[in-house]
Amino acid sequence: MKNPALFYSPGILILKMKFLAQHIFCLMTIALILSCGQQPSARASGEVHLIYTTNLSGSLDDCQCGDDPVGGFTRVLPELDRLAGQFPNHLVVDAGDFLNSYSLPEANRLMLKLLALAPYDAITPGDQEFVESADFIRQVSRDEGLSLPLLSSNLSTDDPAAPAGVNFKRIIAGPISLFVMGIVNKKTFDFIAPPPGR
Repeated sequence: MKNPALFYSPGILILKMKFLAQHIFCLMTIALILSCGQQPSARASGEVHLIYTTNLSGSLDDCQCGDDPVGGFTRVLPELDRLAGQFPNHLVVDAGDFLNSYSLPEANRLMLKLLALAPYDAITPGDQEFVESADFIRQVSRDEGLSLPLLSSNLSTDDPAAPAGVNFKRIIAGPISLFVMGIVNKKTFDFIAPPPGR
């Protein structure tokens, strides 16, 4: 089966990033607040807590590259669950580069399985998600029965049956209803490109 090629189409929003130009600039842009009605609950409020990850780089365990052990998805996963439980009106998103920047298919497959266990509302792919192939996430998701909430408003493939993600998603966070979308900066693909034939 031919791997679908990846195409970038300029978005309506042009976003610039000072430090992480190779990553997704804005993981999920909150585009429109549809409604803001109070619910009859003591904990309901007009606040939405954004729980955000990015640049996990396929790290399953702490890199031991700093004084405090903070990295590795095995540490991040319970923290995401804790924060989601602490803040009932929340949005859990990832801005991309959750896979390794090198072709490590089995490690990247395991990372996708762990991501599916996390309470993400939306995940936007970055450049590292295309190191294996433009089709890798879709194939692994199908083979493993994974349901990943991928969003990509300005990425598409040449195969309509294999989209890079949905364009936008409506998410209810307590009394707030939001539309979120994932935008990938065009310069993202200047840093890492899929190997030829993948």
